[in-house]
Amino acid sequence: MRRIPLPDWASSDSRGVSDLVAFVLTFSIIITAVGVVSIGGLGSLEDYRDGARAESAEVAMTGFDSSMEDIRVDGVPQRSHQLQLNGDQLERHSSVIEITISGTPRGPPPLSITVDVGAFVRQTGRDTEIAYESGAVYRSQDRGQTVVSKPPFRCGADTANIGLVSVRGDVNVSSDSLALRARENGSMSAYPKLTDGENGSASDVTIDVSRTHNPDAWQQLFDREMDEWTGGGGTYTCDDVDRVYVHNTSVELSAVN
Repeated sequence: MRRIPLPDWASSDSRGVSDLVAFVLTFSIIITAVGVVSIGGLGSLEDYRDGARAESAEVAMTGFDSSMEDIRVDGVPQRSHQLQLNGDQLERHSSVIEITISGTPRGPPPLSITVDVGAFVRQTGRDTEIAYESGAVYRSQDRGQTVVSKPPFRCGADTANIGLVSVRGDVNVSSDSLALRARENGSMSAYPKLTDGENGSASDVTIDVSRTHNPDAWQQLFDREMDEWTGGGGTYTCDDVDRVYVHNTSVELSAVN
């Protein structure tokens, strides 16, 4: 069969259309690739920035924890902090710890002590918060909690010692920086009541953290870091002891202009 050749103008237009289609496809691939790289790079940059902010906030909250220990243990009347918040939200939330002591000279029913210790919380980055609750510092994110420091709750062979720190004050700030003052506002023995002649004798003590600001973080803390306390699900016991001591230090927080 004899082929009929196309005219020159038809061959030229076909090549032109093919070249145009090839150019459009190539350009589209380039634009798509640049977009993917740009989005991926931006996400990585935001992740790095948020991680750096969280690390800085964690260091600052660890320093705050040290100041609370100075007040609780050494009787320092007050501490001041200059916090670089960089727009982070800083506020106090309610956080209740309930303590039940059995086997006291008072007899049944068990003695119950309920304290709103408060949670001092810094919200930073995307869905990340650093919190201080009665000596415990932890970081909470979508993927879970990380315990930074443990509270002064001791369960020994014959003695249980629980040191509570209750933070007070109307702190709700979002700014670049903040001057914060922490001042002792009372320190007392919740058990034994020395004025009643009690000596701390008891058989066991139970701590209920189910009404704290972040019960999951507390449960992880007890389960992984404080296994001398037995229990689970937010309730933990130190049993078979001879003495129980519960002390509460109240600290007033205020912003300094």
